[in-house]
Amino acid sequence: MTSSPSSDTAMPRLNDGVTGLIRQAPDELPEALEAVGDLNPAQCRKSVVDRFQPDTVAGYETV
Repeated sequence: MTSSPSSDTAMPRLNDGVTGLIRQAPDELPEALEAVGDLNPAQCRKSVVDRFQPDTVAGYETV
């Protein structure tokens, strides 16, 4: 879950309402905390597995 002044600065791979929650202001976070239980853990896991396979992240150690 993130609070961001602009959706452009939020995590680019976070799919609001599917793999996380993006809110525009800190005062929206309490409601988001209640909604986080509605996220599908299997969908969140699939998103991570799809993006962070060993061949996908192997180049990071050369940065």
